[in-house]
Amino acid sequence: MNPERNPHDRAMDLACFADLETKMRDGNPEKARAMFEEALALEIQALEGVDPERHRLSWAVLHRSAGWLAVRCGNFQKARELAEAGLAGNPPGEIASELEELLEAIKEKEKP
Repeated sequence: MNPERNPHDRAMDLACFADLETKMRDGNPEKARAMFEEALALEIQALEGVDPERHRLSWAVLHRSAGWLAVRCGNFQKARELAEAGLAGNPPGEIASELEELLEAIKEKEKP
């Protein structure tokens, strides 16, 4: 992975490798979780570089992506915070729907 690529692209690559790790018969769940956590940190880093006023769509998409990564890490509180922040930015319709779906998925995963 090229370290000079932007944090979002690196996060998506890591998430892809982590997902593959979870699907391999002899995959390592701890390694996958560590990769998801690193991907989440990179996605949050990418978010910090986006002006929500000038790049509303990118900002919302990054919140959605980071929220799903937080879910994969089992960090439902962080996922909720990201989804709610993304919705607070008045995202375009389709992304707003996807952020709402993320909130619903979080509620389902938190049920006892």
